[in-house]
Amino acid sequence: MQGFVSLLVQLPGVAGGNNKHPKSTGPWLTRPKIGANPDATHSCLFDAVLASVQSFYLLRAQPEVDPSKMGVAGASWGGYTATMVASLINDDLAATWAVYGSGNFEAGAFEKENINQLPAAERETWLTYLDPGRRAYRITKPYFIATASNDRHWSWMAVQATLAQIKGPVNQLYSPNDNHVIKYPGTNGMIPFFNHYLKKTGPPLPKVISRQVKRLKDDRVQVQVGVSDYTKLVAVKVYYSVANPSWTERNWMGIDAQKAGRHYKAIIPADAAGQQLDWYAIVTDENLPAWGTDHLSTSSLIRPVD
Repeated sequence: MQGFVSLLVQLPGVAGGNNKHPKSTGPWLTRPKIGANPDATHSCLFDAVLASVQSFYLLRAQPEVDPSKMGVAGASWGGYTATMVASLINDDLAATWAVYGSGNFEAGAFEKENINQLPAAERETWLTYLDPGRRAYRITKPYFIATASNDRHWSWMAVQATLAQIKGPVNQLYSPNDNHVIKYPGTNGMIPFFNHYLKKTGPPLPKVISRQVKRLKDDRVQVQVGVSDYTKLVAVKVYYSVANPSWTERNWMGIDAQKAGRHYKAIIPADAAGQQLDWYAIVTDENLPAWGTDHLSTSSLIRPVD
């Protein structure tokens, strides 16, 4: 109904465990995700990424497919795989949509401890060849990641370290106080994203940019954001959090931002003064005729209050 030809692949070994791959047979069933001994092909993730790349080119070879209008998408380990594949076949992609999965495991991820427990040489091999963060600089095409502020598998720090390395346009959404689930309204943006970049129909998703942080004399904190590529904003909210030891335990508190000239401003209350804080903004755009879907939400990057 959306006008796309798609291929959904059961990737061998990407999530581990024989019971998750009833139609697959092969050595990947007994290979670990976190392992690279004697080399990176020992990890089942190698097989998953290879199968994804082969599937992409299988679909690309079909006569009804326009090879100039192809994208990849995936969630969780599929998001990891989408990011990895984007770094490998960038020249043949139009855009990438990832959910949760990023690179830069060292910056905070569920598997970080398992990676750190590998012998030094094996750990470096795994990170070099199987962490998308080491090759994200190859991505020059539009990339979007939808994730949760408290996601247990890939921290927002890991996500932002990956986004910082990507050379092409990036955009993101952090669903506040969610952990490997996305409940924030207006987060079904994948089809509008691909409509814009693959089919060249409809506008891009709104872009939110952190502009300014200013400590006021009464200990409150004023933050300012800019928004572009929107039709009619129905909500602009700022979320802030005290920096807890674990990102999964954060409590993100939301306040409404008010329009101030060409930007939006919000005031973080004084009771948070003196604490180490992070903040970000979420905007929700009402663009029903153009999107043909629900409201659309995107966010800024998460920034510290210095």
